Amino acid sequence: MALGVLVFGLGIGVAGYHWLAHLNWIDSLLNASMILGGMGPVDPLPTNAAKLFASFYALFSGLAFIGIASVLLAPFVHRSCTAFTRRTVTRWIFCVDLRKSSFVLGRIEAFRDGIFAIVVTLLVVDLKTHVDERGSDHV
Repeated sequence: MALGVLVFGLGIGVAGYHWLAHLNWIDSLLNASMILGGMGPVDPLPTNAAKLFASFYALFSGLAFIGIASVLLAPFVHRSCTAFTRRTVTRWIFCVDLRKSSFVLGRIEAFRDGIFAIVVTLLVVDLKTHVDERGSDHV
């Protein structure tokens, strides 16, 4: 299905570049492939009709590529996410239950303490800036 959409999209591009931009078939294939692959056109476009076609074809190609990639990758991503959330697979891969691991809990605590230290430092610097602006007699 995805290959059919890809061939259909490439065919539209080749035909459009051949008839609207007056390019030969090989140059039309090159330009359509480059647009479909996200690289951009190769040859200059002589007419406004060819430029409009290239604009709409580029938009179509971007959306088609995103759609095709989503359809092709969705099952793999779903299975990967499901597998990693299962407790038995996590134990098998990491040899530990990550939800109860002291290493992970220690990392979470260290991250929380680091964020707290950054916030306090920013508040002290901000307070010092305000004191310096007003002068030491207004403290």
